[in-house]
Amino acid sequence: GEYDVLGRVFRETSYAPGNEDTQALSLTTERTFDDWGNVLTETSADGVTQHTVADPVALTGTRWQTDANGVAGPKTVT
Repeated sequence: GEYDVLGRVFRETSYAPGNEDTQALSLTTERTFDDWGNVLTETSADGVTQHTVADPVALTGTRWQTDANGVAGPKTVT
């Protein structure tokens, strides 16, 4: 993985082995962080991004996904 200056993993690559019919794949996940160090976004190799916004005052979290085209799904507040 690759780390930022605060020691957080912001990019990880995993590998799916190939076989006689397919080549091996490298799958990269990238993360961004908010000012409190919480994961803000996590984008998988297929381009889907999971968004998580924490509100430390209201003690709530809002989550939603966007697909590879940027189309957002419904938001969930917990």
